[in-house]
Amino acid sequence: MKDLIKKVKRKKSSDILFVVCMIAIALVFRSFLLNKYLFFGYEQARDLFEVEKILGGDLKLLGPPTDIAGIYHGVIYLYILLPFYFIFDGDPYKIEMCLIAINSLSVLFLYLAVKNHFNEKIARLSTVLYVVNYSSIVYARWLSNTTLIPACAILLYYFLVKSKTNWKYLFGVVIFWGLILNFHEVVGMSLLPGIVGFICVEKIKLRLKQVLAISLSVPCVFTTYGIYEIKNDFLMTKALLGYFSGGGVGSTGLSSFYTFIEEVADNIYTLSPRFSFLVIVVTVVVFSRKYLINRHVLATLFLSLSPLVFFLCFGIVPLRHFFITIPVFLPVLIALLVWNMDKNKINLKLFPVYVLVIVCSVWVYKNNILANKPTFIYNAQRTYLGDLKNVIDWTYINSNGNYFSYNYYSVPYWKEEMWEYMFRWYGKNTHGRLPVREKTDVYFTLIEPNLFIPVHQDNWYGEYKKDSELIDTYQSGQLEVEMRRAKKTI
Repeated sequence: MKDLIKKVKRKKSSDILFVVCMIAIALVFRSFLLNKYLFFGYEQARDLFEVEKILGGDLKLLGPPTDIAGIYHGVIYLYILLPFYFIFDGDPYKIEMCLIAINSLSVLFLYLAVKNHFNEKIARLSTVLYVVNYSSIVYARWLSNTTLIPACAILLYYFLVKSKTNWKYLFGVVIFWGLILNFHEVVGMSLLPGIVGFICVEKIKLRLKQVLAISLSVPCVFTTYGIYEIKNDFLMTKALLGYFSGGGVGSTGLSSFYTFIEEVADNIYTLSPRFSFLVIVVTVVVFSRKYLINRHVLATLFLSLSPLVFFLCFGIVPLRHFFITIPVFLPVLIALLVWNMDKNKINLKLFPVYVLVIVCSVWVYKNNILANKPTFIYNAQRTYLGDLKNVIDWTYINSNGNYFSYNYYSVPYWKEEMWEYMFRWYGKNTHGRLPVREKTDVYFTLIEPNLFIPVHQDNWYGEYKKDSELIDTYQSGQLEVEMRRAKKTI
């Protein structure tokens, strides 16, 4: 008996050590050099301004607008940012570090979910893959309404697995699905087929009373939406119905599939989408021959492929981040691929694929993220926090203590929120004053490069420089600031 107790204690200690190491590695990979390379653009500044308004008493029912006319994100994201904004005085880096900490801690629940669903070895294989996964790291370093979706998807998976033994855990599924829906409506909806498929395949039996209790809890996640809809004649409902009925969508098929393959490639072998596609084919073949009779594998497959199936069925052309839950479930499938479930050990023939995926993820992390190269999320913009601070510091230093005004060129065009936030948060706190609104004789022009349509920037600059003369210029990264003097008119 004593030997058994010692063995259990050693196993628990081993589990704790493994999970702590994984959380630490996840935190390092997701936060390294973030103080310099955090992307901060119009949407990030817009959201933080909204949080500032909430702190001032302007309570919100809805979050920022989506790319679909008439539809808004949920407001939960803004309220989650609220305490971090207050504690850290609006510092985007420190706020994002809090979100990264939440994402990193969710690794514990991924490990527990896979361990309960399959076994300890598969859980460890899956967790290691997720922690170093390039795609999941990029999403975690993105200060946006979708940043916490992977953590919520992991917890949703955890509660789904736990609901096999106790149906009440499905209330946890509802809560975290509701959070995902609030963060991004389309991503939340795309998980529904997978959730239903998981419950059916795992044969989670529910009585009528239990179904009714769970169904009655679902409207709670729409509380702020419901109040807004009642007050505004169901504007969002009409817009959403129009979108799904074909009013706002395009033909998908290959488009959805290609975007899905791009996401998978960044999860498997970024250097070669063809190799990634080959791994998918091998996975499907192996699963269809051996594992589809295993309902646990099939349930995980439902969660993994749910977004693709949803977009194809509803004719939605997905943006890349619509597949943000793929990095959560794909590592589990790869771990299953290299694990021989019949013999309960690693398949040595396929294990090199697992090693290659890890090596590739670390290599791409080193060469892309640590070198601050563009990622699939913000490849059209180069507004990084370190560069923004540098150009603003240069502006204040060269104003020589005098009042100054500024002009700017930005992408999206003429959206001032980013520059305004940086001057109000960083400029004022660091240098003690703000630029003035009235145009001064000597002023500064802050330029964000237009990498997609440079001719637009060239045309603007050609007209803009006519009524001023250049005094000095400074560049940090790809951001530029010019010191100019207005030409005197006779």
